[in-house]
Amino acid sequence: GLLDTLQKVKGIANGVFSHSVGMGIITVNPVRDLPNDVFKRKPKKQHATITDPKEIGLLLNMLENHIGSDEVNAALKIAPHVFLRPGVLTGLLWSEVDFQERLIRINAERMKTKKVHLVPMSTQVFTTLKNLSQINTGSDYVFPTPRNKNASITTNALLVAIRSLGIDKFTFTTDGFRHMASIRLNELGYRTDIIELQLAHTTSNTVRMAYNHSNLIEERRTMMQEWSDHLIELKETTPSLSLNSATTADETMEQYRKSKRKTF
Repeated sequence: GLLDTLQKVKGIANGVFSHSVGMGIITVNPVRDLPNDVFKRKPKKQHATITDPKEIGLLLNMLENHIGSDEVNAALKIAPHVFLRPGVLTGLLWSEVDFQERLIRINAERMKTKKVHLVPMSTQVFTTLKNLSQINTGSDYVFPTPRNKNASITTNALLVAIRSLGIDKFTFTTDGFRHMASIRLNELGYRTDIIELQLAHTTSNTVRMAYNHSNLIEERRTMMQEWSDHLIELKETTPSLSLNSATTADETMEQYRKSKRKTF
């Protein structure tokens, strides 16, 4: 079951046998022809996320308690709304933000799919970015690091911010925002191909078909605005439990779950 060790040993063996073939000691590299299905597959790791509506509201309230730079706070604020991978979000460029069209156009070279990715801006995202644009940092980045205007904040900055609130890796990760949106939007009845398209998943046939219909951008605009409205509603209707340095996210979540179980 030690699959990481297995890959290291396999790599070493492959190097030894390749060298032996090159030296004329043997004629065939047995590792090269080793079928991939000989060993069990490495289980796909799922990123920790939160999908219970009330716990989403609690999470959003907890994120409001983070004290940090304007850039990190703003990135955390819009992260649940835009479905972007952490690295794409933190590296967002002002040239990719179109306030007139209310669209974020991620450059193809920054996308895993190598295609330009469109993110309709909800009113909430538009307002946050518009306010941030009023701060003259002199940087091409939307979220520049305070120490260097020519560099953006890192994904680790977001992770550190989340961990500083006592939220551990088993409860939530930076990728958890994407998984949270995917699961909840499917539960809310939105079309799967629209959700997958907005998440920039392009491996399925439904997503490939969706790319052939340019009018889907309006349906995506509607979904993104309704999702933002949904998040704000959850945030405003969920009691904000007080946090202190001795209270972890798990304990805070458990406080909330206990409060739900109370009968009067």
